[in-house]
Order: sequence, then structure tokens, then C-alpha cells
Amino acid sequence: KRAEKLKIANKELIFQNDEKEKRAEELKIANKELIFQNDEKEKRAGELSIANIELAFQDEEKEKRAGELSIANKELVFQNEEKEKRAEELKIANIDIIERKRVEVELENAKKLAEDANQMKSVFLANMSHEIRTPLNAIVGFSSILKEKNQDNKVNTEYLDNIIQSSKVLLNLINDILDLSKVEAGRMVIDLQSVNLNNLIKEIQTIFLMKATEKGILINIQIADNIPENIITDEKFLRQILFNLIGNAVKFTHAGSVDIIIDIIPKKEEYSKMDLVISVKDSGIGIPDNQLTNIFEPFIQLDNKSSNKYGGTGLGLSITKRLTKLLDGTISVESKYGKGSVFSVSLFNIEIGDLNISNDMNIEKSWLKNIRFKNPILLIAEDVLSNRQVLKGYLETLNITIIETENGEDCISVARKNRPDIILMDMQMPVMDGYTAINILKLDKDLKNIPIIALTASGMKHEKDKFGSIANDYLLKPIYKYELVELLTKYLPYEQDIEIGKEIENISTQINTQEELPIETKVELNKKFMHTILKLQKSLNFDDLIRFGKELEMCTEKPNIIKDYCARLNDNIATFDTDKIYASLSELTILINK
Repeated sequence: KRAEKLKIANKELIFQNDEKEKRAEELKIANKELIFQNDEKEKRAGELSIANIELAFQDEEKEKRAGELSIANKELVFQNEEKEKRAEELKIANIDIIERKRVEVELENAKKLAEDANQMKSVFLANMSHEIRTPLNAIVGFSSILKEKNQDNKVNTEYLDNIIQSSKVLLNLINDILDLSKVEAGRMVIDLQSVNLNNLIKEIQTIFLMKATEKGILINIQIADNIPENIITDEKFLRQILFNLIGNAVKFTHAGSVDIIIDIIPKKEEYSKMDLVISVKDSGIGIPDNQLTNIFEPFIQLDNKSSNKYGGTGLGLSITKRLTKLLDGTISVESKYGKGSVFSVSLFNIEIGDLNISNDMNIEKSWLKNIRFKNPILLIAEDVLSNRQVLKGYLETLNITIIETENGEDCISVARKNRPDIILMDMQMPVMDGYTAINILKLDKDLKNIPIIALTASGMKHEKDKFGSIANDYLLKPIYKYELVELLTKYLPYEQDIEIGKEIENISTQINTQEELPIETKVELNKKFMHTILKLQKSLNFDDLIRFGKELEMCTEKPNIIKDYCARLNDNIATFDTDKIYASLSELTILINK
């Protein structure tokens, strides 16, 4: 039983061992499985770790991308704002462009209106010039003719002289008004020329003499002895300055006098220059002290009562100050209320002028009184009867055959029939004007060589340039006799009366005829000085005259006549006597060529 039990137990034990081995094998397999699983777990853990790292990277990328998206969103918002802002600016710019175009259109229209107005002004001034100069031409012309016919009647000639002188003054005033360089603001041009100061002041004195006589006041002129006859300045500006100052003095003076005082301050370093001081002193109503500082301001007058009583715009002194400044001068005033005023104008570095050869009494012009033409045919084309009468009156004693026509068409017909030696052509005529007629004549092969002198009453520069380019010469109305005669001598043959050269002969008779220069002295003086003498006769430059005098004094073996001549010449230079200087130079020319 025990054995059976042991046997069964042994079998059980074997079974259990088999089970154990089987179980051990299963455990072994399970262990391998476990090891594999562990390997898988480690592999999976590695993959999870990598996945986790990848996930962390992706999270960082997401955050980075989110940041970029946030920035991009902000940029997009900014761009949208900029677009809206730019759109607003474009809208404003568009409005500005429209406004600018509107302004440009308005400016263009305004410019056109201004140009049209300026053109109308020019046309008006040209017409006004013509309308004023036409009757003025008759006044000057007939007065000159009457003066020649009444030489023996001193009273009549004096009256006629006053008419002619006043006409010249009026003409100068018209020229000033019509000068476009003065009308157009800021374009006042200085025109320097030789001006006879003494004649200019007397000319203005003549204007106000009648008014002064009516008021019972005197106009006195005090000119220093050492003042030269001519100075270099702008005549129209100086005339306007004197006109305003003297006119004011006469206007505001009711008793006493108006004194015009002219003095100079010579330049020691430059003999041909000086400072000119012009003072206009009156015994009139004077100026209060509190108004002396603003008396030169525009539209300023003493008070409303003065304006009502005396008239005027208050621009006179303002214009005078401006003109004085343009001439590089100064103006000042001293006054006592109720006792009078003194206005002083100082013009600096004024040059001493050349001899004024435009005066009829000078040698260069006096010869025109003694010429006679050789019976030429002169054709006048002029629609105004009085103008034709003036021209005929000027030329009636000069041996000229005159033919009259009233328009350009008749002028051409008569010219073809009579072949005149010269034509005087008015520019503004009915039927056919002078411009058209001249162009037709210049295109005609038979008539194109006939000299034509244009006659015009227009003082406008562009008009003068226009007819000056198509005619041989031109004359501006009013026409003066010797101005016309001198121009005719350029184109017509003439001969001189036996009286010609009378002035030169008078100079010659003043020379000591008992003493002649030795021939060798004449040759020496001619060689050294003749060119200089001829040059000095034209310029009368005082620095050159002084040098010439010193060189002449240093000439070797001077005869007494040359010594006396040098002394007289130096005296004349010292007193600025241009007439005597010119006569002295002519005297020396006669001595050398005798």
C-alpha cells in the first residue's frame, strides 16, 4: 500500500517534474517573451521619447509660428491702416490737384486779362501820344515860322519864344508820361546824357513864372560861377525833381520869393567829377516839426485842409525822393512852420558833361541857317493840313519843290509820276497808312532807292523800332525846323551861303595875326596834338584837358602865342567854361593849320 502510494506519489512527482519542466519551459518562453516585450517597451519608450521631443519641437514651432502669425497680423493691421491713410492722402492730393488746376486756370485767365489790359494800355498811350503830339506839332511849327518872320519885333519874338519853350516843356512831360519803362513798376531806367543845367532850370522857371507873378512872388536863380555848363545825368529824372520841388515852393508860398540855389563841391582827386547841391528855398507856409519825418511818405499832405485848399495827391515828394535815390543822391528838408522851407538835393560823383552841340547858337548847328538845296523834289504824305503847312513853312526859303499828298495810296501814285528825290511819310493816315506805303515803295524797283523819312506822333518805343526798321530815318512830332533840315542834308545836295563859317571866322579874327607859328612848330604840334584836339572837341573831358594843357606847356621852344594860349586854356578849364574851352581848341586848330 505504501509502495503503491509511493509509486503513485512517484508518478505524481514525475508528472509534477514534467509539469515543472514544462512550466520551466513555459517560463523560459515567457521570460524570452518578457525580455522581448521589455525590448519593445524600451524601443517604444525610445520612440515615445523621440515623439515627445518631436512634439516639444512642434510645440515650439507652433509657438514660433503663432508669434510670426501675431507679427504678421500686426503688420497686416498696420498695412491696412497705411492703406487707409494713403487712400486719405490720395483723396486729399486729388483735391489739391483739382484745386491747383483750378488756381492755374485762374492764374492763366488773370495773366491773359493782364496782358490784354497791358495791350489796351499800350494802344491807349500810343493813341494819346498821337493825339497830343499832332496839335503840339502845329503849335511849335507855326510859332517857329512866325518867329522867323517877326525877327524885328522884339515883343512878338519874346512871346513866341515863351510859346516854343513851354511847348518843349510840355513835350518833355508827355515823353515822361508815355515812357513805358516808368509806367511799368520797377522798370525805371536811367538814361545818362549831357544836360545843360542852366537851361533846364530856366526852362522850369518859365513854367511857373506866370503863376508866381499872379501871386506877387519872385523866382530867383543863384548858380555858382564855377558850375560847368553841362553835366552828365538823367535829364528827365532831374527835370521831374526840380519840377516837383519848385512847383511845391510856388504852390505853398503867398508872399516873398522862391530861391533856387545851385552849388558844387569839386572832387580834388577827379577834376571831371563833382557833387551837385540843389536847394529850393521858399518863404511859404512851412511844415510843422511833427510832420517833417513823414513828409516824403506817399499820399502825405500837411492836413485835410491843405489838401482841399492846395489840391494834389501827396505823391510829389515821395516820387522826388525815389528819383533822387535812383540818381544815387539824397534829399533833406529844413522848415519852420509859418516861415518857409528849404529842400536840398545832393547828387554825388556827377561827371562834367560834353559841350551841348544841340543849341542852335553853337557852331555845329548854325551852319544849317545858311544852306540852300539844289531844287530837289520833296514829296509830303500827311493827312493833317496844319502839319503840311508847318513843313512847307520850314522849307519855303530853302529852294525845294514840294508836292503834297494826303494818304499812302496817293503818295505811291504821285511818286511813280514825279520821281521825287525824297519822301516825308506820316505813319498814320486814312486809306493807306505809312507802313503799307513804304513797303510797297521799297518793293518797286524804280522807286526803292528814294530815301524815306518817317514822320510819327507816336512816342512808344516799339512803334519807333518798327518804322525805324523800314524807313531810312524818322522824325518824332513835334518836328523842329533845323532837326528836319539837318536830316535832309544827309540825302539831298545843297550849297552854303557866304555867311557860313561866320563863327569860325570870328574865332580866327581873335588870334594875333601879326605873329604866326614857325613851320617846324606847326608840324610838331600837328603831329603830337591834332588827333588829341579833335578828340577833346567831342568829349571835353576835364581830366584829359588838364593833361593836354600840361603836355602843351612842356612843348619845347614855345612861342609867346602858345604860352598865352596855354594860360587862357587853363583859366577856362579852371572855371569849367565849356564854350570858351571849345573856342580855344578851335583857335589852336586854326593856328596849327594856318
